[in-house]
Amino acid sequence: LGVQSESANEIVLAFGLDRSGVPENLAALWSHHFKLTYTVTLSADSLKTRLTAENTGDDEFTFTSLLHTYFRVENIDHVRVKGLKGKTYNEKIYNKVGVIDNDDEIAVSAELDRNYFDVPNQGISVVENGTVTASLSTSGFDDVVVWNPWIEKAKSLADFPDEGYKNMICVEVGQIGKPVTLKKGEKWVGEQHIR
Repeated sequence: LGVQSESANEIVLAFGLDRSGVPENLAALWSHHFKLTYTVTLSADSLKTRLTAENTGDDEFTFTSLLHTYFRVENIDHVRVKGLKGKTYNEKIYNKVGVIDNDDEIAVSAELDRNYFDVPNQGISVVENGTVTASLSTSGFDDVVVWNPWIEKAKSLADFPDEGYKNMICVEVGQIGKPVTLKKGEKWVGEQHIR
């Protein structure tokens, strides 16, 4: 789809996929007709992304979605994620389900993989050395995953540097707790705005 608009202040790009663009071996795993559009708006101080899913077939389908947003940090030891206090999460590493987060901030000192549900649409932030380095707001996405592979998992990932865990935190917006169902002709939109 390419460049949608461009000005001195921002550029908007769109990427699209429908069933005709899916290799046969993968299309066999997903028999539904669909159209996905991923729109990226980049300005000097923000990034906006929008995922639009449309059912272009006759049969309804259900899906989940997650935007894998990796934030580069200088040192994970000094990073905190704020804005999820009081929210329920599942911790995949330790098989904990339905935990309520009572902490003001999340610090990473071991492998972390938490799925937070029904999160606020604004107020989630990544803080390093006491300074907010990224602030997220969303629309259409109810959930957030906070992830860092830590030492052993980082070493086991083929496409991840062994020491890469020290310089990243994932705060991934998504729709996973309540999957989306689209009937024929229906659309769904999920958006995030990072400042």
